[in-house]
Amino acid sequence: MNESVPARTLANVTFRVSRFSGQNGHCVEIGQANAAFGVRDSKLRNSPVLAMTAERGRAFLNAIKRGRFDR
Repeated sequence: MNESVPARTLANVTFRVSRFSGQNGHCVEIGQANAAFGVRDSKLRNSPVLAMTAERGRAFLNAIKRGRFDR
C-alpha cells in the first residue's frame, strides 16, 4: 500500500509544539493540512518533514498517547 504524501503538501502549514512539551529541547512539532500530517524536529525547523496521510497521522498520535513508544 503506497500512501505517500508529497512534502510540498505541508509547505505552508503552521507547525506547533505540544503544550505538554518541556524545556529540555527534545520536542517535535506537528502540522496538519486537509489530507496530510507532518512531524519535524522543533530545533531544526528547516529539516525534512516526516509526512503521512491524515489518517496515518491520527493513528500515530493515538499510538503515542497509548504509550506504544514509551521505553
